[in-house]
Amino acid sequence: MKFSPGRRMARGVFGASLTIGIWLLVSFHSQSTFFPPLHRMLGDAWSYWFSSDGLADMRSTLGNLAFGLMDGVILGVLAGLAIGQIRLLSLALTPLIEFVRAIPSVALLPVAIGLMGIGDGMKIAIIAFSILWPVLINTVDGVRHIPGQWLDTARVFHIAGWRRQCLVVIPALMPRILAGINVAIPLSLVIAVTSEMIGTTAGIGSVVLNAQYTFDVERMWSGVLLLGVIGALLSAAFAAVDRVLGKWDGGR
Repeated sequence: MKFSPGRRMARGVFGASLTIGIWLLVSFHSQSTFFPPLHRMLGDAWSYWFSSDGLADMRSTLGNLAFGLMDGVILGVLAGLAIGQIRLLSLALTPLIEFVRAIPSVALLPVAIGLMGIGDGMKIAIIAFSILWPVLINTVDGVRHIPGQWLDTARVFHIAGWRRQCLVVIPALMPRILAGINVAIPLSLVIAVTSEMIGTTAGIGSVVLNAQYTFDVERMWSGVLLLGVIGALLSAAFAAVDRVLGKWDGGR
């Protein structure tokens, strides 16, 4: 059974509200040092994350996340188009791609820091590198499964070069590209936060780690809750875009 976007949103809001209500009730009288009541976590979130320092940390994380996502998606799509359509390039690079994409991006953080330091450039680069692979692999796979009659029709009408890419290839690939981005979004948030936990003093990840070291449990939990909210908002925003662009796949 399919539900309209409005009904899906209403169901999501109801589920989230029910979960928060149960959490509030269960944790209200919690005496645990490491699991304070939810209302205290929310109070800390309001007092810090909406202050000037908290907003600066959010801007740092979201800015790096946005640039890393944009760079990774663009590079993944362009590289996927080239590798998927140039057989020699595919034969030469496929073994290297399979090797490099198997390396956890987190394991490359020390290498990235050694090469680029601990600034925003390093964070953006490691985010882009981590999400490059799902987008690239999906794009390559999509190119190889474009219906042959589409390409034959383009050839008959003398549609070639960039016109062929823009009018035939990319529209055919749109569902696969969107699937790759869907995988990349939560991964990019994980890498963005992790990159801020090593040698930096700005960003949500840095705040969460420093709160852990100083036993500021409420600040630590409020940061975790904020990351959950950001992840949910990113997923909701992508779902809205997917409903529009996904019409290339017959309104899936």
